[in-house]
Amino acid sequence: MAPGTYATLALGIRASRMKAAESNPCGKVSHVNSPPFDDVNVRRAMALSIDRKRIAEVTFNNMLASATGVLPPQLPGFTAEDKTYQFNPEEARRALAASKYGSADRLPPIVITELGAGSEGRVDTQAFLEQWRTILGVRVEIKQADQATFFADQDAGRHRAVHVGAAAVRL
Repeated sequence: MAPGTYATLALGIRASRMKAAESNPCGKVSHVNSPPFDDVNVRRAMALSIDRKRIAEVTFNNMLASATGVLPPQLPGFTAEDKTYQFNPEEARRALAASKYGSADRLPPIVITELGAGSEGRVDTQAFLEQWRTILGVRVEIKQADQATFFADQDAGRHRAVHVGAAAVRL
């Protein structure tokens, strides 16, 4: 991943009730030079349309906490202060309308790639996709890839959007 070429679309949840080495935020990031993510208003709209607290409460039955940033609690620089975009459906719709695309039906196809080989994407990914669909009218496809292919494509810059998780290990 080239530095400065990816932006966070939506931070997910972190497993705050698990041991620290597993307590990592995850989220969706997009390649900022790849349409439609080359437009800051599209990225902003997608971030504002995610209700992370509801996903944590409903999808994960309050077993997980919403992430407050990109760093997990055990890394230097972590802060409990929430630095994420707050859920705001009206502002999300305004941001999408202000984009160079103007509406969901004018966006190019969006595909999020994640590690996997099952019949469905990750449960948090599915929750994000549902919120993007219902709030913005944006349809997103999930593409799963085996680990070798995923990282080779990532290194080659072929992903438009990916699911990522921070990895931190206590030594």
